[in-house]
Amino acid sequence: MAVKFSHMLFGAFVLLFVLQPCVIKSLKLDSLQNLEQVQKGGVASGINQVKQYLKTYGYYPHGVKLTLGDRFDHSLESALNTPSGFTVNGVDTVFARALKSWADGSPFKFTKNSNSDIEVAFYSNNHGDYPFYDPVNKVEAYAHSFYPEIGRVHFNTLYTWSTNPTSRQVDLESIDVHKLGHTLGLEHSGLKSAIMYPYIDLGAIKRNLTQVDKDGLKAMYMY
Repeated sequence: MAVKFSHMLFGAFVLLFVLQPCVIKSLKLDSLQNLEQVQKGGVASGINQVKQYLKTYGYYPHGVKLTLGDRFDHSLESALNTPSGFTVNGVDTVFARALKSWADGSPFKFTKNSNSDIEVAFYSNNHGDYPFYDPVNKVEAYAHSFYPEIGRVHFNTLYTWSTNPTSRQVDLESIDVHKLGHTLGLEHSGLKSAIMYPYIDLGAIKRNLTQVDKDGLKAMYMY
């Protein structure tokens, strides 16, 4: 099963303010305004300066070559689409651990490539499918996901994500393991200790599959 990791936030201009305030102080305003207007593949004055600052502050994935120039290329897109507080490699590591939890508890194997069955991304509320906010129950979801064969997992950028959450942060791996369960076809469980239980508090960590989670997958796929 192939997995695609794409990390999308509010857009390039806003994301720069989220990532590093010290970067913003050193970048010229016209560089940021030019970046806001250009799309991937386009060229605009000042993009080269943005690339160099993002490279300096660790937002380029390990092994991705910095290509100088004012073209909005794939490597710049990867750097811009990193959630606040994470590097690209850090996000990928969390998602890889979440996938491993399901791989260890089932016969499934996951590989990372561009032709994917599961796609993981960060979005703001209005992002083209159903919103994170539920006006009936007045609840803002941490994330939402889709059952097979759509297999998309979208994380809500309204929340502060962490791998070591405080009482006001959300544990990225805990939510990812839960949402990946939905992409594999599982519904919610009534067992509070189960990964597929529908509720988790801010600051809580729950990353390990229970036997109920494993049995649910086994019953569904009959292996």
